[in-house]
Amino acid sequence: IPQAIPLARPLESAPQQTSVAPAADDQFAGISDEETIRVRPVRARGKRSSIVPIVVTLLVISVIGGLVSFLTSYKNVFEVLAEREQGGSTKTNVTTPFVTDLGEVKADPNEADPEPLKVPKKFEDLAASQAERIQNGSGGKAATSEPSAPEKTSNDDMARGSESKAMDNDDNDTPEVSPAEQAASASVARVAANLVRSALIRRDIPAAKTANERINRLAGADFLSASTRSLLKKEHAQNEQMIGHLEVFLDQLRSAAEEMPGGQDVKVGKLIMGLLDANPTEVTLRRAGRNEVIPYSDLPNSVALALGDQGSKKSVPKWNMAKAADLIIMSQYNPSLQEKAEPFLTQSISDGYDMECEAISAYSDTLWQEEHLPKRSADPTLDQVAAELKEFRAANGYKNPKGVKPEMAPALIEELLFSFTSEPKQRVARLSDAIAIAAGQREFDTVLVATGELYQLSNPVHSDDMVVTPINRCMRTDMTAAQARHLVHTIIAMVKQHSERRNFNKNAKDKLVRHAQTLVEEFEFSALSPRVKQLAK
Repeated sequence: IPQAIPLARPLESAPQQTSVAPAADDQFAGISDEETIRVRPVRARGKRSSIVPIVVTLLVISVIGGLVSFLTSYKNVFEVLAEREQGGSTKTNVTTPFVTDLGEVKADPNEADPEPLKVPKKFEDLAASQAERIQNGSGGKAATSEPSAPEKTSNDDMARGSESKAMDNDDNDTPEVSPAEQAASASVARVAANLVRSALIRRDIPAAKTANERINRLAGADFLSASTRSLLKKEHAQNEQMIGHLEVFLDQLRSAAEEMPGGQDVKVGKLIMGLLDANPTEVTLRRAGRNEVIPYSDLPNSVALALGDQGSKKSVPKWNMAKAADLIIMSQYNPSLQEKAEPFLTQSISDGYDMECEAISAYSDTLWQEEHLPKRSADPTLDQVAAELKEFRAANGYKNPKGVKPEMAPALIEELLFSFTSEPKQRVARLSDAIAIAAGQREFDTVLVATGELYQLSNPVHSDDMVVTPINRCMRTDMTAAQARHLVHTIIAMVKQHSERRNFNKNAKDKLVRHAQTLVEEFEFSALSPRVKQLAK
């Protein structure tokens, strides 16, 4: 062994050796010091030389084990930030990631197309009580068997309610509508409004603008009630302002990232990240030896605010309002962000932007929670919904959702969601088909919003057919990274939207979280990973 070790390094770097007479059995005794030799592996002879591979193997295993231990103990910086925003601890409530059977969510190209979405199997039998409410002229929300969050009535809520009623009274020439027609108007309006809000939560400006244009068109539709048209006009104006604030917010992020030299630190509290690169759509951050490529739309609020603050601002008041608007938009599923928006609103008010700040604050409360707008009507039976599906499909030239051609899908989805009908069974049937067609076309926002509206109009006991089946149809092996990211956002919003429904949590939540976890792991969405883990707690 002592003879073999010096040969493992270049001769010129070997230390000076003491000159001694070569041994009689020295196989290198005849080699001159000036000669260049090629070190070749020599088959070990004797029992002692067998120790070398054993020692080397142990060393390699130790090094690999240490590296694995280091990598697995690394904590994603975005998980730390998410826990801070949630006010949690980094050492408690640790949930083991779901292990998903990929065969469950990936379609085999050789298999037949999946079955179309079925109408929910069961509806709670509230028809008698709801019919009685309609006959008595009551437009309030029907009681359901599932608990809901207690509704708080603030002075601002009362003011908005009074304002809406005042607008209704101004239109004295408009004939009165029945509670059923009023409920149908509210259903169409809710879908339109929530499509805008779902786009804003993803910081998707083009999608938000397209959805808000639809609201503007609906605000002039004759089939909607006067009160609904008034609320749509108000919603459209608020959306225009929030879209403008979000544009300022994203522009500031891009300009700040491009201005900063590569390698400069971005500090978020005590956390420090290095900015490596930036382009118009994403930024590359380095933390704890790892690079994270994050789209601006996925940046956690704390990171986005810290990054934007380090760039030169054309208008500080506008930047303060933009920060407040982004926090208020995101607070729909994280109420704690409303409190973080208060300092920016207070400063903007002192700068003279009272009206703008009032509109930002009001946006946290949706307009479609007013008590004078009915939310529920008689739950239709399964036979009624099936009959309406058959009739509507025959009138529009398709047999089932999976047979709809891609070029027909947008117009058909629009017809299903926004055509007026005062019959609850017709509305439920159209929403069911809209969900199925949208899932096949990967219109994820439509799946999210239509599912929420279907829950508003009916109270299905089994939610698999209504929620899990369309998400299963969205999961495909040919999914792009952009589509996968959008679907993760949709699942996060869907789970949070229905988090207080017992049947949803029992039958659908775990399956949806496993789908989101699979996408996050396969596409390495590091910024979305902590949000998905929060859903499992």
